[in-house]
Amino acid sequence: MKVNCNLPNKTQEFYELAKLFENHLDKNSILEINITKNIIILKFVNKYIKIEKNLVCLDTISIKREIYTILSTQAAVKLPWGILTGVRPTKIVQKLLKEGQPVEKIEQTLRHKYLISDNKARLAIEVALVAKQILDKNKATDLSLYINIPFCPSRCSYCSFPSFTLTLKQHKVDDYLTALATEISAITNNLDPKYQIKNIYIGGGTPTSLSAKQLQFLMAHIDKNVDMSSVTEYTVEAGRPETITAAKLAIFKKYHVDRISINPQTFTQNTLDLIGRNHNVKDIYTAVDLARKIGNFDINMDIILGLPNETINNITHTITTLADLSPENITIHTMAIKSASALKQQNYKADESAIKAMIDFSQQQMIRMGYRPYYMYRQKNILGNFENVGYTKPNKTCIYNVQIIEEAQTILALGAGASSKFIATQNRFINVKGIEEYIARIDEMISKKQSLLLGG
Repeated sequence: MKVNCNLPNKTQEFYELAKLFENHLDKNSILEINITKNIIILKFVNKYIKIEKNLVCLDTISIKREIYTILSTQAAVKLPWGILTGVRPTKIVQKLLKEGQPVEKIEQTLRHKYLISDNKARLAIEVALVAKQILDKNKATDLSLYINIPFCPSRCSYCSFPSFTLTLKQHKVDDYLTALATEISAITNNLDPKYQIKNIYIGGGTPTSLSAKQLQFLMAHIDKNVDMSSVTEYTVEAGRPETITAAKLAIFKKYHVDRISINPQTFTQNTLDLIGRNHNVKDIYTAVDLARKIGNFDINMDIILGLPNETINNITHTITTLADLSPENITIHTMAIKSASALKQQNYKADESAIKAMIDFSQQQMIRMGYRPYYMYRQKNILGNFENVGYTKPNKTCIYNVQIIEEAQTILALGAGASSKFIATQNRFINVKGIEEYIARIDEMISKKQSLLLGG
């Protein structure tokens, strides 16, 4: 099904909702949505079906329920997240918790008002309750510092992040780090004393694609310029296991990093080769073993459900292997087909019933292994309209993940393509993405960020 709309921008979410049914209705059908004179008209052009609903006195959520009911009936399918099209379902729960509503009433609201399935409603509530314990401790002057390293050894076929392969940008890495160091010192040295940096997260890209010498330069600069006395969590997204070495881990330990990620995505070698990961399964074991020996790091490991050619058997193998490695956190992503990814260009499709089986199995196994969900988000074009969920062992929650997903703390983001959000003013500022442009315009990035901080 293709969707045509004459809707104004304020009703874009109606269009987004209708798009969720594209894969569930006749691929040759065309759905036209019109809203005129308080009447919504859904017309299936090829079937000559015209459905009209009077919208007088209906709010946006009620209209979405009407659209959902019509399309759900036509497609004979119910979506796991009902009428929701946003990326943060738990924010609804947080709002209701702040209003003092009991959990039982919140669950009813999710099921009846938003048409969310029973198990997803319970998941959203469980995650929100864990997050609330962290959010209740927030102060208005708390900050998280995000530092972006936009380089990778290679580009994965599912990736759409603004990152660059080292083969293309190796000659620019040192210049980039010099510009980044300038931004770090300019922002942190002029930070109003009322602010406290609580969390540091070095992400990307793949920060460990830098050499040990380059990492030493970066982390020494951070240590020199950031007041570390208030920092309670320090994370480096190591990501690609083939980039992790004893020398780099020793640097992390030296500068008191307490969390790293080692992301296999899958433990099936054929899949790793297919999606462009430049590592083998053995590299994953080696990286975890090194990390355990060198530092007292909490380790997060990411996997992706819905990778090309993978079945429930592959997921069973991956989850079983994760159980043996026993990381402190496990993030289970559902594949999202991003417009800038190679998979999108290949017109990649997946069996949504198979994805659901993978998700259900993974969730059951996480609970059996002693993990609990603690953060969750959704993405545009995510397979089956499902979700990504982070699981944690007891008392091993990654605070930064909760803060950024719940949008409850100012995120001061530095580096090319890094996106800052200032909670007091609800302003966002995204640094330019291109490496060369970032280097050339670093003074401009600093000036704009400083003015937004003063406004907060």
